[in-house]
Amino acid sequence: MTLQEYKLYALAKKQIEYHSFNPNAKFQCTDLSNDYIVKVWGLKAIIGTNAKDFPERLAPGMEFVKNTVYYSPEPGEIAVWNGRVGAGAGHISVVLNKGLLATFQSLDQNWSKPLFITLETHTYANIRGFIRKKESMPDNALQECLKQHTQLVTQAVEKGGVITSLTKEIKTLKSDMETKDKQVSAQKGLVTQSEKVIYLQGIELSEAKLKIKELEKAEPIEAIKDPMRYVVSLVIGAAITWAYTQYPFLGQLGADQQAVAAFLIGLAIKGLDKYQFETGSNVKLPF
Repeated sequence: MTLQEYKLYALAKKQIEYHSFNPNAKFQCTDLSNDYIVKVWGLKAIIGTNAKDFPERLAPGMEFVKNTVYYSPEPGEIAVWNGRVGAGAGHISVVLNKGLLATFQSLDQNWSKPLFITLETHTYANIRGFIRKKESMPDNALQECLKQHTQLVTQAVEKGGVITSLTKEIKTLKSDMETKDKQVSAQKGLVTQSEKVIYLQGIELSEAKLKIKELEKAEPIEAIKDPMRYVVSLVIGAAITWAYTQYPFLGQLGADQQAVAAFLIGLAIKGLDKYQFETGSNVKLPF
């Protein structure tokens, strides 16, 4: 039964008897509230106490909220008055609407019209507080919640292990990268040194090529110059022989002797020229 359905039911019934406190006291405010607790909340009625002491006798599934300037009652809660009303017994009623700043509406029995059920508007004067039903979770929903909680914890532990493993792997990879960087730096140093050696060898090779070209250019000239030196040597030898025949201080030479003499003297001059060239003598013949 809902709150609205109970309101219509109670107003139609006009009086409700539940024997909440005194069997001889019928149609009291506690009778209406206990009937509401059983029919709407589905909880155990509070028997054997007057209205003001209901908060001290709460059945399982209920809780009490004290009246403060910051709290406004919700529809379906039960308002409890202190002993300043009801001839010291207090009063109790079912809240029908969201409480306003100064007032709230409720379903009462034995208030403005003794022993009858009425709709009332109350202030918060002398209100101890409000009884409300605890919101409980169904067993199947609770089991599902616990199951999901267990799954989430398990997943969290597994992911924690994965994260730890990945952290170690990342650390290892970083160490490997640092080692590779050092190796690459060392290899770069070797490459740089090799490049310098190659560069210097390239310069030497270029210089050698230039020398080869110079030698290749010089060889034909030297090849031509060498036969000419023989001719010049023979001419000089012939000239010396001829001069001797003009002034033969060692005796006259015959024609065949003159030819042999000129040839021998030319060879001697050529030999002397070759010796001077190979030994690097500062004395050079004039050809």
